[in-house]
Amino acid sequence: MEKVYLASPFFNKFERVIMKRILKVLRASGYEVFAPFEMVIDGAWNMPNHEWGKKVFCEDMDHLAEADIVLAVNYGLYSDTGTAFEIGFAYSLSKTIFTVNFEGATDSLMVDNAVNGMISAEYFRTHDFINLDDFWGKKIYNEQK
Repeated sequence: MEKVYLASPFFNKFERVIMKRILKVLRASGYEVFAPFEMVIDGAWNMPNHEWGKKVFCEDMDHLAEADIVLAVNYGLYSDTGTAFEIGFAYSLSKTIFTVNFEGATDSLMVDNAVNGMISAEYFRTHDFINLDDFWGKKIYNEQK
């Protein structure tokens, strides 16, 4: 079973709804998925913020290192600094990286060149199953007019 690290901002209701739908499709497709927003740090409420933050960071880095595939939800050029960091770190580890892109979003040239393929967010709204291999090498470029 391939391990997928799901990188995404999850700071508002819209982002959490998107994440839950993608998680449902990935898990129904047989992928083992780690999503940082589901992580629980034991004793977190009794830790100073900097200690909790370090534990979250280390846990995320461990899961990125263990992942076979990184799927990053991308809302465009200035999507989320944490997600951009996760894409860059995954690239440095030679991981397979796909982005989930939203119509009209303009990507960073750094992200465009780091990923192995891009998947339209619409796919997750209309499909209940995914084979990530189908998206290998397929990139969607938004043309500026």
